[in-house]
Amino acid sequence: MDHCRMSNCQSCNVMDGHWLTYEQPYFRGRMMYLMRGKYRSFSEMEMESMAMKGIKSPGAHSLPVAV
Repeated sequence: MDHCRMSNCQSCNVMDGHWLTYEQPYFRGRMMYLMRGKYRSFSEMEMESMAMKGIKSPGAHSLPVAV
């Protein structure tokens, strides 16, 4: 993923690899590590107050745009 804009992402489907999601733009705040699988909602993962505002691959050398 090179560029993405999400105004209110509440779920995701990790199809390959591992991803780090962040609660605040520019990779700040609480972090959640996602492995392959479907994540229907943050409340299912006991992260009810978290919103996904940044995402990147742990091995990424180029930083994706924070959303």
